[in-house]
This record gives sequence, C-alpha cells and structure tokens, in this order.
Amino acid sequence: MLALLLCLAQTPAPCLPVEIAPSAAIASPRFGQLTAVDGDRLIAAEETGGSGVLDTIRVFERDPVQGGWLEVQQLAVTPTQGERLVDLDLDGNRAVVVTATPSGFMVFDYETWSLTRDAVSGLWSWDLQVGDIYTAALRASIHADDVAVAASNVIRCFRRDPSGWQLFKSIPTTVSPGGSVQAVDLSLRYLVSTRDLEGIPYPILSRTRIPGPDFLPPVQLTGVARGPFGVDGERVLVRVADSIRHFSPNAAGTAWFEAQNISPPAGFSFSVSPGEPLSLDAGSGTFVVTGITTVAFQPALQPAILTYRRTPFGIYELDSIIVGGPQALPPFDGNELGRTIVVGRHHVIIGGRAPGGEGRLVARTLNSGDCDQNGLGDSCDLLLGQGFDLNRNNTLDSCEETGTRYCSPATPNSSGEAARIGIFGAPTTALFSLNFHAQGLPEGGLGSFMASRGNQVLTNPLYTGNLCLGGSPVYRNLGGRQFITETGRSRILLNRPFIPDGLGGLLPILPGETWYFQYWFYDPGATPSSAFTDALGVTFTLF
Repeated sequence: MLALLLCLAQTPAPCLPVEIAPSAAIASPRFGQLTAVDGDRLIAAEETGGSGVLDTIRVFERDPVQGGWLEVQQLAVTPTQGERLVDLDLDGNRAVVVTATPSGFMVFDYETWSLTRDAVSGLWSWDLQVGDIYTAALRASIHADDVAVAASNVIRCFRRDPSGWQLFKSIPTTVSPGGSVQAVDLSLRYLVSTRDLEGIPYPILSRTRIPGPDFLPPVQLTGVARGPFGVDGERVLVRVADSIRHFSPNAAGTAWFEAQNISPPAGFSFSVSPGEPLSLDAGSGTFVVTGITTVAFQPALQPAILTYRRTPFGIYELDSIIVGGPQALPPFDGNELGRTIVVGRHHVIIGGRAPGGEGRLVARTLNSGDCDQNGLGDSCDLLLGQGFDLNRNNTLDSCEETGTRYCSPATPNSSGEAARIGIFGAPTTALFSLNFHAQGLPEGGLGSFMASRGNQVLTNPLYTGNLCLGGSPVYRNLGGRQFITETGRSRILLNRPFIPDGLGGLLPILPGETWYFQYWFYDPGATPSSAFTDALGVTFTLF
C-alpha cells in the first residue's frame, strides 16, 4: 500500500485518482449506481428531485490537461422512454439504456433505447427504441453497431442500419424458477451470458460471433459460477467461490479452458461483508474486483478494491489494492466501496457512498505497469499522449508489437488522424496466431489488410499517402474485407501461416521470410478516396 501511495505522489496530475461529482451541490444517495465508461467519456445514472428512482443520465468528460472529470450534459428520462433507468452501456458515440415503467402491482414494462452523440456538437440525444416493450428486460450490452438485450427467457440481438435497429438473432435461454434474469456482455468476438442471481450457481455461456451476423452454438465456461463476470477481449474472468477463474478460448472459439485460478492475496478475501456489494469488471488487460480485508487491518472486514493486470505472457498478476472504510483517505473513506465497478480504456470508475451518504464516483488510472521503465505507468503514458495502444490492453504498443515500423506516420485522412497498423503475437510459423489492428480510420469506410514480400514505397495521385508494399506482388483481403467501426477501427485474427493469393490459392509463410503488411481503406470523405496506414515488416521464425 505504501508503494502505491508513493507511486501516486510522483504521478502527474492527469493520472491521479479523482472524484467525479455532479454539477448539483449534493449528489443523491443513488448517484452512480449505474455507470458506463469508454475512453474519456462516462455516463452515470442519477436520481433528481427526490423522485426515489434513477431518472437522469449525467454525461462526464475528462479534462486531458488537469485530469478532472466535468459534467457536460444531462439527459432526463421522459415519459416517451419510461419512468426509471434499469441498465446502461456505452461504446464510442452510442449508448444503450434499459428503462422501466410500472404497469401494475410489482409489474413493469421494460424498454430499450439507444443514445447517440453528435460528432460536431458533442451532445447526446435520445435516438431510437431497440425492439419492442418486454415484461422482463433487465440487461443490455452494446458493441459498435450491435446490441444484445436480455429479456426473460431470450437474448435478442439487434444491428443498426440506416432504417433503425433490426433484429438479427433471438437466442432462447433455459429458464428455471427464479432464474430467468440474464447478465450479458457483447464484445468483438463473443456474447457471454449468465443468470444474475447472487449466491445461486449458474453456468457461464459463451457464443462466438461469426459474419452474417450470427453466433456459433453456446459453449459452457463453467457451471458453478457465483457472482459477476468480466470480459477482457478474448478472456473471461469469473468469480467462483473465493477465487477468480481466468478462461481463454481455443483458436476456433469452440471451447474454453481454464488458464488460471487466482486466489486472493494474504489478508484478503474475494468475499464481501454483509450489505456490501460484490462487483467485478474487466477490460484493457485488467480486471478489478471487490473484496474485504480479513486480518491485516483494524477493524477487520474493511472493503477493498483489488486490481489485476495481464502480463505479456497472458497471466494476470496483482497490481494494486485499495482499502476503503472510515479510516481510509478521501475519496475512499465512505461506505459501499465498489458497489459499481466499470473498466474503461485507461480508467476504472469505482462507485460508493461518501461519509454523508451521497453517491460517490472515483476515477482511477487503470494500472501501474511500466513496460518502458520511464517511471510512469503505461496508462499514464497513454493518457499523456506518450504512446499508442491499438489492441487496447493498456500496455504500450512499443513494448509488445511485432515487426519493424516504416512509412510512418501515414498521411492524415478525412478523420484528421494518421491511420496506423499494429500486429501482435509471436512471429512463428509453427505456432501461428497474429492479431492485426488498424486505427485512426474514417468512420463508415471499407478496408482490408494487405501483405507483400516487397517494401518499396510508391506514390500515386490516385490514392492518398503511400503504398508501402511495392516491388513484389501485393496480396489483398487478409481475413476478408472489413467495415470500419464508428470508432475508426478494424481488426482481424490470422491463425494459419498462409496468405491468400487472390486466385483461390494460399501462399505459405516460411521460417526466415520477411513479409510486409499494410491496411488499405476507402475514405468516403476524401479525394482521392483510396488511402493507407503506415506499414510493418515482420520476419518469421519456426518457433
């Protein structure tokens, strides 16, 4: 704990823990019971006017210079949407909200709505209803243009197109007495779901997403989970008894294996004291979980927040511990510390109650890993603009990316950014598995990853920037063409050492060969409309 405090004392202001307060003089006791974060943007539910229900969404954005979070907008739940907020989630410039309206004694009608953020004004507004009105719809998750809504004994999946939200998949779920409520998390590759009843063991199920859009049949991770789970890219963290189990998929996504069983550190437990919350969330190479002290502090059973960071070897290690309670320093001195936890790209947002009883939210820089050993945590480097993190695991790309970069930076495109490629994984042909990422792309475009044995830089008035794969045949469409997401990103996974030759055949990648990779994309807002990222050269070995 002393090491953590010393580290914080030496960290620049934008990286220090900071309390997030609403513009109102005093927050309600329920402020922050529902939160969602993505990058430097946060939405939080609030009760206004003594209504007794969560009826307002407050939008916060982080000041990149001072590091504080400022409220920039309020969105009231109007009779059109419902009476009270039940759940919310955030991804880029879209959010999804579940609302409830009483329709009888202890009976509610549930609706799911989307919110959109205007790219010019930066303001949010209520968008369209997602699906119909349900008698039970308690959880929703959004990823890019897709939304998953858990409604009683079915999970309904929607995709946004120019005409609105379109249902593309209804997934029936097994129902048992008292067990129809689902917790869902929709990510780039998976839909993970479980029953959401504390203390009752229910299976965690994963469905791999495939183009179409559709899902492969469900695969069970574990049948004895108790409590919440978190999804960290292609990994799932599940609380089972007094341990956290880390599950990873096989290459095809058809089965999961337990990669790690994490026990709490000495003097702590992943259990919680009566009346305290049990929370867990994951993302950006980190998971955060609530727990309690057992013997190390007086009085015992003080609430604790434990953060684990994923190493380059794919194993989670304890990163930091915060102990709350009356003896703690503000802003960790209240009650119910960790009643909500959401992990973003650079921050974890922790909910609780201040000593006066009002709701409290604290933003804390995500981890203290320092892969470049410059004295600042990787998260702090990224917040200060001192590096890149294309695979969003909160480790600097310079410490883990594969290959040698050239043709960098690329010519800026219509988004105002210079598009960048990133390749992650060991460049071995015997155990081939590489993740390709591109970012800084224009929203709404189309693109594909390309490969070549040549690295000659070619300029042509028919495209923006440079083609950096000249001097040899260029092979296109690695992993197929991709629609660029609204956050300007694209990604594929290659798990075989072969390059499609465009004629229906495959070219092997052999040990000792150097291949060069670049991302081509269509830029609808530029002339010429064909553009490129920078490039990477990768030399492969057998092992």
